[in-house]
Amino acid sequence: MNQSFFSQLIARLTSETPIFFKKIVLFGITLGTIGTGLKVSTIWASLPASLQTLSGYFISIGVVCAVVAKATTTDPNLQATGGSNVVVNQSETPPVSTEAPVSPPIPKV
Repeated sequence: MNQSFFSQLIARLTSETPIFFKKIVLFGITLGTIGTGLKVSTIWASLPASLQTLSGYFISIGVVCAVVAKATTTDPNLQATGGSNVVVNQSETPPVSTEAPVSPPIPKV
């Protein structure tokens, strides 16, 4: 399955996102909203320069955080074709032994 970068990105963004990353997306959107509110309030009120700078950082970090977290997916087809050289092991896991290990006998001297 050979896809271009943008078609794979669109497929990843529209696929199902794991629950943990949904919370990170919500955090990023919230952080971006706070930054936007601070940026807009600097237009109407005189806020310190540190808050003006902080608002830009909030917007940038929030957007990047939300987009990267949204790009994670639960679809195994998209995970296997990630574009990297990492081989995804999709074989079955080996059975786990539930028996206690047996220690070798102690030799008598």
